[in-house]
Amino acid sequence: MSDLWKSVKLSEIMNQIRRTESVNPLRQYRLVGIRLDSGGPFHRETKPGSQIAAKYLSKVNNGDFIYSRLFAWRGAFGVIGPDLDECYVSAEFPTFKIIANRVNVEFLLLWFRLPTTLSKVKAVCTGSTPLTRNRFKENFLLNMEIPLPALDEQRLIVTRNEKVSAKIEETSALRRQAIEHVKKLRQSILEEAFFGKLVPQSADDESASELLKLIRDKKERLEKKKPARKKEALIMRGETPYELPKSWLWCRFSDITTLITDGKHGDCRNQNDSGYYFLSAKDIVNGKLDYTNARQIVRADFEEVDRRTNLQMGDILLSNTGSIGKIAVADDREKVRRTTFQKSVAIIKLVGDSLSRDYIAHQLRFNVSRLMTTSQGTAQKNLLLKDLKDFKIALPPLSEQKRIAERVNQLMLLCDSLEGRVKETLRNCNLLPAVILRETFRSNDS
Repeated sequence: MSDLWKSVKLSEIMNQIRRTESVNPLRQYRLVGIRLDSGGPFHRETKPGSQIAAKYLSKVNNGDFIYSRLFAWRGAFGVIGPDLDECYVSAEFPTFKIIANRVNVEFLLLWFRLPTTLSKVKAVCTGSTPLTRNRFKENFLLNMEIPLPALDEQRLIVTRNEKVSAKIEETSALRRQAIEHVKKLRQSILEEAFFGKLVPQSADDESASELLKLIRDKKERLEKKKPARKKEALIMRGETPYELPKSWLWCRFSDITTLITDGKHGDCRNQNDSGYYFLSAKDIVNGKLDYTNARQIVRADFEEVDRRTNLQMGDILLSNTGSIGKIAVADDREKVRRTTFQKSVAIIKLVGDSLSRDYIAHQLRFNVSRLMTTSQGTAQKNLLLKDLKDFKIALPPLSEQKRIAERVNQLMLLCDSLEGRVKETLRNCNLLPAVILRETFRSNDS
């Protein structure tokens, strides 16, 4: 890097221009916005003049440098490309012509991506409170000083940055692809498991038909004081999703559960630090109930909803609205009896200890796509409880369920470890452009 860098004010290398026009209500206007974090200008929308509140707009041309007064502190700087030539902006987007024999516009944009540059912008934009921001006026911009090497060196820096960025993006793309491969690997493991191919069947295992009879007997004893339920219809051969091993059978979810319900169809009153939690689908994170941002509600409201949900250790939770198929098993002994749910979570209670909860939870994860096909709604999908109760489950002998769950847990831990390492390298890749950019300009400071 050359030592012949000179600090100059932006007013020396750019001139503000105004191509102001009165808004014609009969004309269509292509309007430009600027993405945050150096995302650059984009065509935001086309509107008739009759729907534009401003009396005046400014035309922008290819090569213009523009920024957003309101969001300059978030890196909303950019250059108009040929696709946006002769579009329009409001007065909140000051426009400048770069003096081409003084500065390379791509070099200028690199400088505006520096954290040190943005911190100076942010300092000027800070309002009277931490949450308010002042507009970044043109005089602030033009008074900023940029370290400027010779024009040839500017071009060299830009070219080198583009090459390095391309290599980093290529590496990042490979990492993102690897993450997708890990996701497919997880699904392949589950497919092997629930097609009966992950662990061997054993002649010593009690048959699934005997297990289902035991489960139904237990269920009848548990429900002997309740009104008689309508008996489930048999699953005919043509209704089965796929072929199972001979020792397995298909059953409906309602065959192996004592209750499938959902949370409150309405809201509860908030009370911070009450210790009574009101969770929704967003609080199911990575197979766990996440209490980090959980709502807490008044005790009376909790007790009303708890009569419906009655969460117990080992209950399975399933998101049934929007992002259908997020699954967790209630395992926090301290919080479980103080937790209830909104409508977006289904609570599934299995019959006693005759089933492996991990096995059932993994099977639900495997069948997310099948669950989605039964969901209803257009803007937001909803999985109805009656469809969940009728959902078909592949049931092996209990001993085999435990072997499958143990093996799946082992393999999923390996997948998690692999994905974690790949994500760490991806995070490092994403940090590299800023590091390289910072070092480019720091070498001049030194």
